[in-house]
Amino acid sequence: VFPSALLVCAGAALTAGASSLETLTGAVLVWGMGNSMVGPGVTAFTADIARDEGTRSQALSLSNTAMDLSLLVCPLSLGALAQLTDCPTALLATSGVVGAANMLFALRTTEPRHQLKSDD
Repeated sequence: VFPSALLVCAGAALTAGASSLETLTGAVLVWGMGNSMVGPGVTAFTADIARDEGTRSQALSLSNTAMDLSLLVCPLSLGALAQLTDCPTALLATSGVVGAANMLFALRTTEPRHQLKSDD
């Protein structure tokens, strides 16, 4: 999750400063690559931390609902901010929010420790 969110953060920041079509294309590629890895990463992390089979489906459903809600709210918020300021400012704000959320995630989470099942 952390590396993919870093790519999203970098892609948004690079997009804000793009001065040519080539730079913009590269920045959007970085952003898109990060976005394509965030969903599976969050799903895998959620499945790992929800140890109880009974709550795993609820946790995955809640996680996917939160991601879907962000896909609905974030573009609208980004567009509104771009209307109030300008596009580079809105993209840098996006990069900052993603970066801050990513740092909070990295500081507050730990790798789940699962007991390996023995063949005994």
